Amino acid sequence: MFSIIGGMARPRILTDEQRRKRKRTEEKRRRQRQREKNIKIGFCVYCNNKAIPTLKSCFSHWLREKSSFYLGTRTRWKELLDMLESQEYKCPFTGVLLVPGDNASIDHIIPKSKGGTNDIINLQWVDFKYNTIKNDMSNDEFMDYIKMLYERNIK
Repeated sequence: MFSIIGGMARPRILTDEQRRKRKRTEEKRRRQRQREKNIKIGFCVYCNNKAIPTLKSCFSHWLREKSSFYLGTRTRWKELLDMLESQEYKCPFTGVLLVPGDNASIDHIIPKSKGGTNDIINLQWVDFKYNTIKNDMSNDEFMDYIKMLYERNIK
């Protein structure tokens, strides 16, 4: 950069703080360009692994985001993976195959609105549609609701 002093262009002298700030800004722009490039070619925005087609992240980073939201830390993502694997990637209500980034959704067995917590023992993977219908019902209330709908439609 040049500054004009007395009609002459002279190189601008930056302070150490200005140099550090410029370097941080350039690094931020470089990372943003890399993320945009990764998105275009179908890679995770955080790493160079293949992204889930409907998302901008790979499977492990998607789990980390879920872990951060539900468990309060990104480091417990393997607990969510273990839970998904123990359910054999199936919805406990319907048996539908759960596809991460598509229909896999985390549900509170006892809803938070009814005193439930974000503890791993109060969470389960379910189909997104049924999680939306379940809303703030407990599992027992939801099953009673399904039975009532079934009985009403049979008659």
